[in-house]
Amino acid sequence: MAAGAGAEIWSWLLPLVIIGGLTVLYYYVLLPWNVRRIFSQQKELSVPLEHEITDSALVSSSQYGSGVRPWADFHKWKEDKDVLLLYMSDVMFVLIPKRFCTAEQVEAIRSHLVANKIPQNPRNPARLVLFAVYLAILIVVGIVVYWTTTKLTP
Repeated sequence: MAAGAGAEIWSWLLPLVIIGGLTVLYYYVLLPWNVRRIFSQQKELSVPLEHEITDSALVSSSQYGSGVRPWADFHKWKEDKDVLLLYMSDVMFVLIPKRFCTAEQVEAIRSHLVANKIPQNPRNPARLVLFAVYLAILIVVGIVVYWTTTKLTP
């Protein structure tokens, strides 16, 4: 292997490593830091919140106020072993920790959502498209940088 081959490889690989590193930095350092900062600013997020399950709505109340959300107004819902997420939009949701609910209460919430035809965990094709575009851009940048560096070397 020629002495310049290592430098040639790094000349096109380095931008990909930098972009990948910045992506990891954003998702695992900057985004969590920003979420913690915003949570500490919104004091109403850290006070006790009570939910009442009625036939017509989910009624929520805390020391800051109360709200009535009709079941039909929820956009979608997701569930895992620990929480239920009831979405009012793609980015706003009510988080219900299952550890504070009985099995009957969790089933009542599910049945109200199903009765109102609220879809469970619908797939978001836009996220897949954005990820594919991001990968395509990375590949194109890598190819362009590699092509230009190999054409410039004698």
